[in-house]
Amino acid sequence: MSNANIFRQLSAEQRRAVMHGEGPILVTAGPGSGKTHVLTSRILYLIQEKQIPPDRILVITFTREAARAMQSRFFSLREAFPIPLEAQSGQVSFGTFHSFFYQILRSSERYPHCRILNETEKQKLIYPLLKEIKSRQTDETARYFDSVSADEINRILSAISYGKNTGKESEPGQLLQEPWRSAYVELRQGYERLKKQRRQLDLDDLLTLTFRELQQDGELLGYWRSRYTYVLMDEFQDCNPVQYEIMKMLYTVKGNVFAVGDDDQAIYGFRGAQPGIMQRFLEEYEGAASVVLGKNYRCAPAVVEASAKVIACNRQRVDKRLESARTESSGSVQLRGFSGGREQRQYVLSQCQGLPAQELNRFAVLFRTNSLLGAFAAELMQAQIPFVIREPVSSIYGHFAVRDVMDYFRAAYGSRERQIFLRIWNRPRLHIGREALEEPTVDLERVRQFYCQEAYRSPAAVRDVEQFARKLEQLRRFPLELGITFIRRGFGYEEYLHRKAGQNRELLENWLEILDWLAQDSRAHPAFGEWERYQNDAQARFLQESTSTKPQKKGIHVMTMHAAKGLEFDRVFLMDINEGTVPKRKRGEPVREELLEEERRLLYVGMTRARNSLEILYQTGTRERPRQPSAFLQPLWTQQPKVPG
Repeated sequence: MSNANIFRQLSAEQRRAVMHGEGPILVTAGPGSGKTHVLTSRILYLIQEKQIPPDRILVITFTREAARAMQSRFFSLREAFPIPLEAQSGQVSFGTFHSFFYQILRSSERYPHCRILNETEKQKLIYPLLKEIKSRQTDETARYFDSVSADEINRILSAISYGKNTGKESEPGQLLQEPWRSAYVELRQGYERLKKQRRQLDLDDLLTLTFRELQQDGELLGYWRSRYTYVLMDEFQDCNPVQYEIMKMLYTVKGNVFAVGDDDQAIYGFRGAQPGIMQRFLEEYEGAASVVLGKNYRCAPAVVEASAKVIACNRQRVDKRLESARTESSGSVQLRGFSGGREQRQYVLSQCQGLPAQELNRFAVLFRTNSLLGAFAAELMQAQIPFVIREPVSSIYGHFAVRDVMDYFRAAYGSRERQIFLRIWNRPRLHIGREALEEPTVDLERVRQFYCQEAYRSPAAVRDVEQFARKLEQLRRFPLELGITFIRRGFGYEEYLHRKAGQNRELLENWLEILDWLAQDSRAHPAFGEWERYQNDAQARFLQESTSTKPQKKGIHVMTMHAAKGLEFDRVFLMDINEGTVPKRKRGEPVREELLEEERRLLYVGMTRARNSLEILYQTGTRERPRQPSAFLQPLWTQQPKVPG
């Protein structure tokens, strides 16, 4: 079968990439440029036209889902253009970096049997180390520390992971807040010691250990160098330094390396990925060919033009011409301002109301972070709008700040459960200890008398109990929304959150935003008991919705911009595109150009998920608390006027 019959539908640039001969090549593939089709066509070309045995071809990407999707696309193409029987020796290998490195380690003498920890097991392993360090804090510091939170555990594990992926294991502690920054080396060493005792590895060990084994074992390196003669790497811009060095060891500068990526979509800096990896490839792989796929077959011209204006402001990028392959004039980009987050979300709800699930399935709502995904999901459920969430998100009503507020209300409305009081008396901490709470139910007068006894006399504790009882009486008389404000200010809960967040202003802002949302949510409920029942029902429904694996499930897609990468929708809403959110940065921290550029790339990824309609939403705030749209939108203001919400 001739090349003309197989590849006639490819563009000139796509053909250049697919029909590349020997040696390395870098394919810069913009959004919607047919990257997957180019990769699968390249495999077919190697087998049919170059007579390369399929089992000598390795295709690597970053997730199992992407690897399976690539394999499925290749099988479909192979069915359309059958491979001759004489060329069907073995199968093409599709996998992830981690699965490939796992094969290498298993083939070595040192790691024939290694068990990989999952995320839950990693968290359980490091938890006692963090707990022990917290127990050593001074009394003044420890006053505002609860038990170790899931957020703290994940931040430590992320720092350890970042160190392994960049080859700089001692540096990531600088990314942490105290007390973890000072204790980072101790934590990392303790974590590695526990894994070694249990003969366990984490996914990041697959990188570091593979790198070490290939350096030290020439026979192992020689075997894997000869195992595959052609390697195709997808999403190359997400390759971190350790992965890159391993691949360079295996597939030298003269090797048949087909690297496909887009530096404008490099959004995983927190995993150690660097957009400069593509330029590094061209510099280090001597004589490497280069092809740019800048024609977007997905997005309408208006979307391509707007997103190209935004990303052009980045300096660290391969220069490329981005244009839409679609010739029709349909498609739109709109900028819409709203006074607050609730008004913004209500607008999206109004656009979805009454539409069938099948049509909503072509819509997506994208957030910068997942802090309010649960809140928006709760509003969708309340409005009876079907939705799909495919990333781990908890119900907003299960958030610790929501639970704390509800516990204050429960105490005000008569609950005397010991566990409730143990929590709210420590948020913020009062001069009341467990010694006064021996019974399963709490009698405030008995607690007051306890601290009047000679053996436990504490005027401060007596004062705290009396004030707390008076405040509970006041709280019961307030409407729910005003009661939340009283909990935040009158009980000092907001001060507790400030202390708990420490220097992490970003975390504090997330918590305060959730409390703002909770106050707005309370308006729909006339009484506390009804609101509590609604929350319990909503949590149960959210669990059912979010864990549903029914393939036919349809609805509007709600996700973060990171999770949306690689997907496409007819209509996309980008939420909260404001300074401080996009770009996301912490107060008081210096603005680093590389972080700003990654944030701009993330916005670009979000924009280019839209096939036809893109709506960029931002908050204007109030006269007392004004908010600014993201500076990243500046190139678009001359393109069109702002559209009020």
